[in-house]
Amino acid sequence: MDQAASRFWRKYATFSGRAGRSEFWFAYLVAILPLFLGNVVLPLPLQLLPEAAYRIALLVLLLATTGYAVALIVPLLAVTWRRLHDVNSSGGLLFFALIPVIGPIMLLINLAGASDPDGARFDVARAPAASRPAAEADPLMPAQP
Repeated sequence: MDQAASRFWRKYATFSGRAGRSEFWFAYLVAILPLFLGNVVLPLPLQLLPEAAYRIALLVLLLATTGYAVALIVPLLAVTWRRLHDVNSSGGLLFFALIPVIGPIMLLINLAGASDPDGARFDVARAPAASRPAAEADPLMPAQP
């Protein structure tokens, strides 16, 4: 689990490549568990505090969990995108989640699917411009004599 968590944070904004089932589900567990603790479990003992201290502690907890949730947006989108690549689907299928009712169900079925070896097509990295032939070089760069 710690390996999946470290990979999740290392590939914070990497939308290329693939993410296996374990990486995807552990990433969501690592991401959602602190939010659950901060929003459901931690506020319970805070009720024992005096009213003023309770309000301040709750505000601090709210700001911390909100900041964490905002910080999770990009990495969760990235790991979901890579998981869709692993099942040999375009990452753009992530937008199916915007379709009411049926969209999230279709996306979940896709995400739960087995890895497809054909998804390796998303692993192909483009060669740097220096190693490409001159015909494929960047058209905005002047030609070298």
